[in-house]
Amino acid sequence: SQDELSIKASEKAAVDKLPASTGKAPATNQEERETGSVDSSIYFLWAKSSGGLWMMLMTLLIFVVAEANNTLTKVWIAYWGDHGEAHSAFWFLGIFALLNLTTSALFYLQALNISLRGLAGGQMLFKQLLQAVLQAPMGFFDTTPVGRLTNRFSKDLYTVDETLPASISMYLGCMMKVVSTVLIIAFVTPLFLAAMIPVVLFYMHSQRFYMETSRELKRLDSLSRSPIYALFSETLDGLTTIRAFKSEGLFLARNE
Repeated sequence: SQDELSIKASEKAAVDKLPASTGKAPATNQEERETGSVDSSIYFLWAKSSGGLWMMLMTLLIFVVAEANNTLTKVWIAYWGDHGEAHSAFWFLGIFALLNLTTSALFYLQALNISLRGLAGGQMLFKQLLQAVLQAPMGFFDTTPVGRLTNRFSKDLYTVDETLPASISMYLGCMMKVVSTVLIIAFVTPLFLAAMIPVVLFYMHSQRFYMETSRELKRLDSLSRSPIYALFSETLDGLTTIRAFKSEGLFLARNE
């Protein structure tokens, strides 16, 4: 009828007004990679998430006291050897045992504290990341591969939860041991400080070279994981279609 023809004509006109489809999917944003040294604001962000500056100072204080007590234990052994006749062996042994128990308690406290700081920081950063993703516009998900999000929520958060606290604990512990050893040697042999200057300069140069290389390798490693996660996730989502078109070999080759 004439009414049906007019309706079809109006529908065709409405369709003709729609923009022509390019047939292309939305462009994927290129994953960015930082260069150079890590900005100090990143460290302050983690410190703030882990309990604030005061908690970090308390953590540092625990490491200092623990290493000082450990050094005092060694000094006490030397004193015992030089003045063994001044008191009974049980007196020296009792103080030595007390110092060792205190050192063990302090080492346990520093390990517990750094673990709690890492847990608090990881939880806070996870909440911020999750909130940012949930509040992101739809265009973000159109241009961001699933593998990139998986990488952020898996490997990167694992680094924040596990690797970062362990690295900080190892760094502080090693630094305290080096400082205490240098102080003891310098107290006994002051000329040792003069010999330390070229050694410190050499280690600073080596450390700078290592950090520049290691930092970039870590960043490249993090970037290389996102496409792997994305391909694996897309393969699982389209498994039925892949089998229907007998393309298993193609995807096996891509995943190798």
